[in-house]
Amino acid sequence: MNGPTQIGSRAKHSMNCRHTENPPAYGDCAEQGWQGSAAADIRDLGRTGLGELAQRLGERPFRASQIARWLYQHDVEDIDGMSDVSAVLRRRLAQEWCVRRAAIEVSSTSTDGSCKVLVQFASGDAVETVHLPAARRTTVCLSSQTGCPMACVFCVTGRRGRGRTLGTGEILEQLLAIQRPQPAGAGLSRPTHVVFMGMGEPLLEPRPVIEAIRVLVWEHGFGYASRRITVSTCGIPDGIRALAESGLKPRLALSLNAPWESLRLSLMPKAPPLAEVVPALKQYAAATKATITLEYVLLEGINDTPSCARALSSLATNLACKINLIVFNDAGDGEFRASSPHRTRQFMEWLQPGPRAVTLRQSMGRDIAAACGQLAGGACTPSGPAVP
Repeated sequence: MNGPTQIGSRAKHSMNCRHTENPPAYGDCAEQGWQGSAAADIRDLGRTGLGELAQRLGERPFRASQIARWLYQHDVEDIDGMSDVSAVLRRRLAQEWCVRRAAIEVSSTSTDGSCKVLVQFASGDAVETVHLPAARRTTVCLSSQTGCPMACVFCVTGRRGRGRTLGTGEILEQLLAIQRPQPAGAGLSRPTHVVFMGMGEPLLEPRPVIEAIRVLVWEHGFGYASRRITVSTCGIPDGIRALAESGLKPRLALSLNAPWESLRLSLMPKAPPLAEVVPALKQYAAATKATITLEYVLLEGINDTPSCARALSSLATNLACKINLIVFNDAGDGEFRASSPHRTRQFMEWLQPGPRAVTLRQSMGRDIAAACGQLAGGACTPSGPAVP
């Protein structure tokens, strides 16, 4: 299918909350821990919270794994559907917790095969999630916030403004929702890779993202290898350090876009200073032994000069980073232009010698506003940015 297809409705949200007429806002229990409140989403607990919940209820530790398999591997619709969990425990769980499902409101498919979906949560908030199939891998691009406060001038989400941070359950629900059968057809294939590159800054409030990653790598959750998960950040030092200290080892990418502070500030006015970001990156690299990637959106006449290339090469060499160049994806307002193919090739040449590796990202989904920097959390359209 090309163009938008209506495949859901707000009335079809599966909340399965039986014990309150006014359930708490989705994601509240991400801040409240396992204590939660009546009929909060059990998936907001994450791996850590499920273990604490089992302990609080006087259950053996394996119960947390058992419940997790139902939630993430069987995608159970409600707690009563956990058939090998005792009826007594199911009743106790249902007194506090429920399973809240999102609705896929609209879906658009690109000519290159990528698919953008508008995922609407029980709270009424919505985000865009992108499924990106390729020859040797299939990637899902997850959102972590309903907007973004970082205000990057070349990013549609940044122009949308601040939204709320998603709960752990809402982050994971995106991955589950896209794989479910829909009225318009079968669900999308299971991704081989997961990237936090959708709407929002994932490390601004890192706990829900970190707990989501714990479930993604858990054998009783989704079972992904850490190397198949990437977190992209504009550089939140405290968030980077929290991820470094979590014991998790996802790949980390810094959305850099300018090699010196004054230029970066003009493009990313809310991004922390590089003088604070670089030490956090070094701490992460030391803790995980991972090679960090510097993401760099090429903007004609702004950050694609020889001096920019030399400064970028020096920074990447100092940090032992890889560089991933990104062709700018126009949001339709004409304020910025992508560097020409010739200029892009020149820029790659100017970077050498220096970085470990330089790659040019092949953006997908431009025709449905699903490429890097184009997500807006509105209705999917076959061309141009999403409509709020």
